[in-house]
Amino acid sequence: MIAIIVDHTKIYYAEANATDYYLYVYNALTIFFFLSGYLFFNEGSDFSPYHKLKSICRRLVIPYFLFTPILSLSKVIAGQQQLSIQLFISILSGEPSWFVSTLVTASLLFCLLLLITCRHIVFMAPLVAGFYLLYFILPDTQPGFWHYHHATRFLFYLFLGYSYHLVEHKIPNSPYLTLLLFLGVFVSKYLYIKEYIVSTWAMEVYLLADTMLCIMLAVNIAQTIKGQSFIEWIGRKSIYFYFLCGGVPFVVSLLMNQIGLPYNSQLSHLLLCIAVTLSTISLVIWLLSYFLKHKKAI
Repeated sequence: MIAIIVDHTKIYYAEANATDYYLYVYNALTIFFFLSGYLFFNEGSDFSPYHKLKSICRRLVIPYFLFTPILSLSKVIAGQQQLSIQLFISILSGEPSWFVSTLVTASLLFCLLLLITCRHIVFMAPLVAGFYLLYFILPDTQPGFWHYHHATRFLFYLFLGYSYHLVEHKIPNSPYLTLLLFLGVFVSKYLYIKEYIVSTWAMEVYLLADTMLCIMLAVNIAQTIKGQSFIEWIGRKSIYFYFLCGGVPFVVSLLMNQIGLPYNSQLSHLLLCIAVTLSTISLVIWLLSYFLKHKKAI
């Protein structure tokens, strides 16, 4: 989530994305889907579609319909888009936030797979593979209703996270494994930067291998740094961070330019903008959580 905030801040503040999308942003997004699948697993209890649907609605759908109209209205005020019926329709169809829409659709599909296969990995695997292939068969009609097209692809990472949670107790946590994964990620990024991946299908195979390496590296690092309260707090509130990672960087970037601190290729200015953005988002979410907690208490 921090990586996504950094990326959005660079886009607004530097007015360009100097870093290639596939160097780290795509990896951050797939890790998010992996973690969502990881949290699907509930050891020692039956899968409840009702409770999961309720959770998806409470954690994803309601925040989407809470934040998206506010962010869209702010863009209307800033003159970046027009207030129209089409804007209302696009919000209803999940268009403004492809990531949340894809996560909702993929989660619903995964619920269905868990239900019809009785949570048997052996039966789920070919179905997930079929959905992954369906991504390349379906016409790329962007954005599509609640980004169903993207969901067929990212369903794989939900399945990967769920499967990992099932067997993680059998996987040793070794610093040598972390080092090996780090070297693997380094080689993977080197191949991409040097443009050794030329064909479309080679790129798809590369993305699969690269994202899996990055996910496993992130898992090993996370196991090493357990107990970092701020990082864990961001993880728990990550969906709220995501909704604010567009509007807040935009406002902070405007303010930085207004007070005489434009980017001008100054790394110190960029780091300051990132720090202010992350601090502002954290403060807003903390205040919102504090308000909601005390409102419930009343």
